[in-house]
Amino acid sequence: MQTTTPFTPDVAGTVAAPAVTTTTTFALPFTGEQQVMVSALAANTTVAFIRFGISTVAATTAVDTPILPGTVQMFSVGPAATHVAVVSASAATLYFTCGHGA
Repeated sequence: MQTTTPFTPDVAGTVAAPAVTTTTTFALPFTGEQQVMVSALAANTTVAFIRFGISTVAATTAVDTPILPGTVQMFSVGPAATHVAVVSASAATLYFTCGHGA
């Protein structure tokens, strides 16, 4: 039986990423494979979209992962994913916290 380890944030902290109508890329505060907790403010009035990748990654509202206002989602990312791109139809704020566990 597989056990689940609670999410433990890394000491590197959290990155606040404003999502706007053009894709913006931010460096993630970690190195290596781990989990990323994405938190969207409840005050956001629009869905934001994200894509993990390298420094040239870009996100679009057509095909990338939606992050609904007021939600928290967990993602596992590999060591090649050093950045995250965000975009939305209007202004929104997302928080990316790196760590280990589920």
